[in-house]
Amino acid sequence: HHSAFSSVAFSKSQLNLAWQVKPSEHVWSYQRGMSTWSASPVIVRIDKRVLIICGFYENKLYAFDARDGSVVWRFNLGGLPVHAPCLAWIEEKPYVFVTASDRILYAVNAATGKRLWSFETLPWRDSLEPAIGSSPVVATLNGIPTVVFTMWNSDRAPDRRLQAGELIALRADTGAVLWRWKLSDSPLNSPLLTRSQKIVVTASTGQVFCRDLASGRAL
Repeated sequence: HHSAFSSVAFSKSQLNLAWQVKPSEHVWSYQRGMSTWSASPVIVRIDKRVLIICGFYENKLYAFDARDGSVVWRFNLGGLPVHAPCLAWIEEKPYVFVTASDRILYAVNAATGKRLWSFETLPWRDSLEPAIGSSPVVATLNGIPTVVFTMWNSDRAPDRRLQAGELIALRADTGAVLWRWKLSDSPLNSPLLTRSQKIVVTASTGQVFCRDLASGRAL
């Protein structure tokens, strides 16, 4: 999750409600402990319109017009989008990337809400637990746009017993796998990319990993 602090002080008279949205009146799919919205939205200007893009607990990704809150587009996900999406311009096209609890990273056209590609980290089985993803990060490596994210998958089947927290790098324009490494049996947090093209990621167990962006190998 992302948080921030501002020292700017507002008086009550300065705060006026510009607009509000209620994407759905249904609560049947809500479960205790869910985040109603993804951790943080992303904001992008496309042509003359500013969009606010965020995930909603009914397995949807929304884009709202920042001026009046109207829905510009909605995209159906196969799972819950808990973590903040990431936006990047690739070959002059606005991509928004988001992970969901269905083990998938989605790449969506931020202008139209159409799927560009998706990557399933583990094929579906009825013994799988909901996955735990992360906010992705995007970088350019040797001219190749690269999206890096984490995904934790768990399979409770007695003959498999899988628990894997992976760090994964894909081509951001096509979804092709560049590398993937299992780092932990526990969920991983969102990766941090340094200026020297190193990736730092922490695990829920307290471990800290530093990896090379080019190969994913330990440094």
